[in-house]
Amino acid sequence: DRAMVFSGDTMPTAQHVGAAYNMGYDLLPLENRESKHDLLARAADERQLIVIDHECATPVVSITRDGNYFALVPADR
Repeated sequence: DRAMVFSGDTMPTAQHVGAAYNMGYDLLPLENRESKHDLLARAADERQLIVIDHECATPVVSITRDGNYFALVPADR
């Protein structure tokens, strides 16, 4: 009864969760930042699970609001 979202290149690893972090070869970094914020906000508000494509240790996470931005937490079952 929870949605699962694949973050793709919007957030390919857990280290890309910060607002200013995106792929080094991203052609539209400001649009990526906006898309990532929208993705994380919706995931936090709707308790969605996020699948991070290139994350081996913890590929499925939940999102929480952390001050002015977001934090990744282990997915609760």
